Amino acid sequence: MSRLVLVDAAGVLHRSVYAEFLARGAVQRAMGLDSPWYESVVRAIQNRVENWPVRGNLVLANSGVRQRLLRGDPSAISAFAMVEHDFSRVLRAIQAPTLVIWGAEDMIAPLRTGQALAAAIPGARLTVIEGAGHAPQVQFPDRFNPVVLDEIDGQQFAAPAYALKNGPVAGNRTARCDGERYQEFSGDYESLVLENCPDARISDARIGWLQSTHSTARIVNSHIRDGIDARHSRLELTGGTVGGRLTLAASNVDAAATRFGSDTIASNSGAVQVVLRLSVAQVSHSGNAPRALHDIFRLAPGETLIR
Repeated sequence: MSRLVLVDAAGVLHRSVYAEFLARGAVQRAMGLDSPWYESVVRAIQNRVENWPVRGNLVLANSGVRQRLLRGDPSAISAFAMVEHDFSRVLRAIQAPTLVIWGAEDMIAPLRTGQALAAAIPGARLTVIEGAGHAPQVQFPDRFNPVVLDEIDGQQFAAPAYALKNGPVAGNRTARCDGERYQEFSGDYESLVLENCPDARISDARIGWLQSTHSTARIVNSHIRDGIDARHSRLELTGGTVGGRLTLAASNVDAAATRFGSDTIASNSGAVQVVLRLSVAQVSHSGNAPRALHDIFRLAPGETLIR
């Protein structure tokens, strides 16, 4: 294979993560983002999918559930069937130059799937078509076709790889978010503290140490050197690496295509169960071959996840 182009490919994310995405979309369509009940319903969905059935065929076999969760949409049903497969190893084994093309508004395969693919496949590049859904080649052929033709002609090869290179944190910059919503962070930070910060976004960042308290954050294509201390928080990581352990207290983590650099991945320092959902993730530390992580892990108080 001389090159590979992936377009809004389904699957990849763990079944519970994909189920949450579909359910969120259903709630948004039914209630709207401005509904005063939206956040509480979404939180109930999160709690439910973190205890999702062991196998997705329990959903696929029930026509009523297929209709309620997947709207009977053949594309969504086939996508849900694909999330049964763990792509952790095969993605990292791809050697062909790879271009990932994604519709920014895809409601079948979320953009996060494209980001995870581009992070997991060595050297992959990512092109996002704004406003496009699950079939950008049909919806916007005038924007899609030139990208593919440039790839075929080799002109896209000069584009940088999507994944941010890991390396030392430059400088001694620190940052703190205190009680603010929708804060965004990128670049290098020796430390970053989130305190009562809902919907924070961290992207293309190298961070020495991250602390999150009573916050929610999406962390995309970023490297965290010394681990994360999270209390009463929800964190979503896509791509990047975590060098130290996750120290969690009443906090849940959803990590996709993330590489963990310590075999001691997480510990529960709180008084209630914590949940880690890992999609096509990997643990890789010195002296051991990399190992795939694609599962849900529930840690009781005082328990540590070692892989």
